[in-house]
Amino acid sequence: MFDISKKYKGKVIQSAEWKITYKCNYKCEYCYQLKDKRVDCAPDVVEKVLEFFKAQKESYLIKLIGGEVFCSKDFFRICRELTEAGHKICLGTNLAAHISEFEKFIDLFGDSIEFITGSYHRSQVKDLDVFIEKAALIRNKLNQDAGFMITSVLMDSNFNDLKDLEGKLESRGVEFKYQRLKSEGRYTKYGDEIEKYLSDKLIDNTDNLAGWISERTICTAGHSFLNIAINGDVLRCYNQQKMYNGLGNIAKGTFRKIPKPFPCFSKKCTCTVPINRGMISKKKLSLPGYYCFIFKEKFFKGTNK
Repeated sequence: MFDISKKYKGKVIQSAEWKITYKCNYKCEYCYQLKDKRVDCAPDVVEKVLEFFKAQKESYLIKLIGGEVFCSKDFFRICRELTEAGHKICLGTNLAAHISEFEKFIDLFGDSIEFITGSYHRSQVKDLDVFIEKAALIRNKLNQDAGFMITSVLMDSNFNDLKDLEGKLESRGVEFKYQRLKSEGRYTKYGDEIEKYLSDKLIDNTDNLAGWISERTICTAGHSFLNIAINGDVLRCYNQQKMYNGLGNIAKGTFRKIPKPFPCFSKKCTCTVPINRGMISKKKLSLPGYYCFIFKEKFFKGTNK
């Protein structure tokens, strides 16, 4: 099983997630994307973000997300320019693109692909056997040290269907992980039977976040990790922060990286990216130290709100 936290253990990964499109060929009933704004990243924003990454001295691990990344007209060009600049890439995809598109992607960028995460959406997949066959072909074509897994959001109503899918995928050598349903920033708890079954089948560290108060914990988000929106805005992470939430805009030339690991300013971390990429420190500021830090940032340095 591919484990990014073990692969880079003891190292600070320079990484980013870049939303390159809102376009998608699925119409999932639970989708939170802006259905009335299914557009690509604007050409000028694409240029500026690519210029930013080309100027970096260190290699970044860049995850391209959507929408559906294969729907972006600039997808292959973005991959080419990022990899030519020495960066590693990974994807989040619904696997709806034709298998020939995946073969082209792997043929062109295989040595630079770190991992692919495929999502299964039951209401949108017309032929389950075709989906499984495509997943198996992708796994076989990827370099063996590249990660590949299928994930799906678990609900009480689809538990048996996902168990069946899990068995079929793993019989073909494809890893499957369950995602806890999240509502209003909280992970769902299921019945005893399901909870017992899920003990080692969730996306890594999902349950380690439950009940954990992240505020005051030193984290490298915003310093070694960037969340780049479709318009070029850069956020520290995926949780709303009291301070240093927005770090400016790459396309407008206003982006400024946080100069060093800062404390988390969000009460709860609900995203597995920081913990799985080794971004979260064991160090937690004391309350006096935390409020002293905030005071200094606000009144002596100015805060990026």
